[in-house]
Amino acid sequence: MGQRSSTETVVAILKAFLDVRTWKQADLARHIGVQSATLHKRLVELRASGIPLDDEREHPHVFWSVPKSWYPGGVLFTSDQVTEMFRQLPPSKQVFFVSDPDAGWVSRNLMDAMDSEEVPGGIRVTVETSAPKRLARFVVGLGGAAKPLTADLEREVAALAAGALEASGGRRRGRRSRLPGKGERRAVTRRAGTR
Repeated sequence: MGQRSSTETVVAILKAFLDVRTWKQADLARHIGVQSATLHKRLVELRASGIPLDDEREHPHVFWSVPKSWYPGGVLFTSDQVTEMFRQLPPSKQVFFVSDPDAGWVSRNLMDAMDSEEVPGGIRVTVETSAPKRLARFVVGLGGAAKPLTADLEREVAALAAGALEASGGRRRGRRSRLPGKGERRAVTRRAGTR
């Protein structure tokens, strides 16, 4: 086994426990490339410094584990806890514009809690929300008829639009993808074994 610095060993131990929550001491030593005695010394030091390491002895083996919820320097939350935390976030005011002629349809089909007012050339829609991404999906769905007027909403719309462009191969408006000609389609079909 090679020589590792104490820091490299500690980092390797922490990474290993992020991947697998319980290790047999001998297996962990092999995994990170140190002697079992060196590993034991580092594990005891880590526990003394506050890492929640538990050891369990089943002769001749020693098992080391960390709790499922352990994450170094942070906290792990369940999906239910994350959902509840987002519900607790204060809503922020988001505003977008919809141009005519789509403004009429949009004003009749707004999501709950959205208010609209007529302005020259369309409507301005206002909503208090703690979920700007959900609102951005609505705005993106309106295409070129809608324009975000608040910074948070503009960022979310831009991120969704960039993701859609990337997923479509970066094609932009006015550029069509080249479809294979009739002869090319047949060649592909023949190679696939069907006519």
